[in-house]
Amino acid sequence: MLVLSLGVPRSASTWLYNAVYGLLALDGNVARGFAETVGQAVALRDRGARHVVIQSHLPDAELLALAQSEGAIIASIRDPRDSVASMLLTFGGDPAQRTREVCGAFAAITRCIGDGRELVWRYEDRFADTPASTLAVLATQLRINLSPSDLSLLAQSLSRDGVNASIRALESSPPEFLRCNGADVLHVQTHWHRNHLGDGRSGKWRNLDQATRHSVESALAPFVD
Repeated sequence: MLVLSLGVPRSASTWLYNAVYGLLALDGNVARGFAETVGQAVALRDRGARHVVIQSHLPDAELLALAQSEGAIIASIRDPRDSVASMLLTFGGDPAQRTREVCGAFAAITRCIGDGRELVWRYEDRFADTPASTLAVLATQLRINLSPSDLSLLAQSLSRDGVNASIRALESSPPEFLRCNGADVLHVQTHWHRNHLGDGRSGKWRNLDQATRHSVESALAPFVD
């Protein structure tokens, strides 16, 4: 099975990606990675694993088509204004560029999901704060048999404490699994960053400076409920 974990940045999409990986790993070996083109996805699929899980924010049309025809798409969304604010607060960057990234992610989700709302997870529902119930729903969607003991172990690893433990362990990972960019460290398999976890607050876009807040609101208006 090929599963595309398609998320708006800072919508707990990395949490979902790791949740899907953990579930699929109960059913055989899994190739995993980040991809935005169909070529990158095919390279992962060609590793010969039973399952493939891909995280993406800005997939091309061919990758979306591949996921729709060969597997499943698990999407996550968030108030787009908060997505931009959280990216700026966590990773920095140019507000205009961050806004374009969020617009692109929403556009991709709109194209591939249509009326399939059952596959869309909303950050504001705090699904990552209830890992056991979220994992149970995902297992049903992915047709994975999930025993109570497997559920308990996975839920523990994906609890806030479990994720924090994984992030703290980044520094002891083999160098080939780490990508460093200044003070930031990324694990190339789990996609956790050193400073990945935020405070989960909604409405933080209101704390942006006035000019940035105005430009973000204007650009993202089509995607605000």
